[in-house]
Amino acid sequence: MIILLESDAHGKSTMIHQLKVFILLTLLLTPLPSYAVDRILVVGDSWAAGVAGFRIFEQVFEARGIEGVEVVGNKTAIGGSRADQWATNHQGKLDVLTSELEAHPTIDIVHLSIGGNDFLNHCFKNDITEATPETRTEKWEAICSDIEKIVERILQVRPGARVLLCDYDFLDPKKIGETYGLHAKGAPSTGEMNAALVELGRSKLALARRIDRLEYVQNYGLLQFHFGIEGMAEPKTVPFPGKPPDYAPFPGGNTEYGSGVGMPDGVHPTPEGYFRIVENCFDPFYAVWLGSSE
Repeated sequence: MIILLESDAHGKSTMIHQLKVFILLTLLLTPLPSYAVDRILVVGDSWAAGVAGFRIFEQVFEARGIEGVEVVGNKTAIGGSRADQWATNHQGKLDVLTSELEAHPTIDIVHLSIGGNDFLNHCFKNDITEATPETRTEKWEAICSDIEKIVERILQVRPGARVLLCDYDFLDPKKIGETYGLHAKGAPSTGEMNAALVELGRSKLALARRIDRLEYVQNYGLLQFHFGIEGMAEPKTVPFPGKPPDYAPFPGGNTEYGSGVGMPDGVHPTPEGYFRIVENCFDPFYAVWLGSSE
């Protein structure tokens, strides 16, 4: 009887020891839960709203195997907004930008898409085909001055942040007119409008080269490259837009055409188009800034 009790006690002791070992091994081998951190703030106009609304960053991260990164932008991606409105704190836009940065102290990257509505507003009110190069340059520099004020506010609140100024792609004034009933004054051709847009893009690049912690991505011709030009060019046959540091060619693609099926209304990309835009930002900048090994 005594021997049986000792054997039973020994068996229980062995089982408890084995259970402890099993629990310890389970804890050691089970991956710790990952916690996503707010890293990116999306700021700007309808292109920013498209990126945020369609959750494009999340799609690109999934495709690249990036985990643990949260993107914020529901309050700072405002369709239809202009750089001059942000610069003058119209309807508290800069205040909202400030509060969002303060509410998310781990954000260290700002994806900025702005200036497109300033450009279109100018085209609707002024005949860009009759303006002198000096007059056009003056306007583009004014837009960039407003963009600079937005960047200044970001860096005032978050001095260590990096800001990426993500530019647009080729527009199609005919499709814009058909879709929205909006027509540029003087009826500039697609080529004329896009040539002016590229001029603004060069001014944005100059701004980025002048300001520390501000970078620039050129997208002119990107959607033509991925989707082709209907009846004119197959996908991946037009020049890809130049990347930093020299950005050659600037622009890529063909300015005489819009962005085709990648931008069916002539001004806003499809979700797949936005994916290509963010993907183009990822390779030269976000992969490094997020600490990706790619």
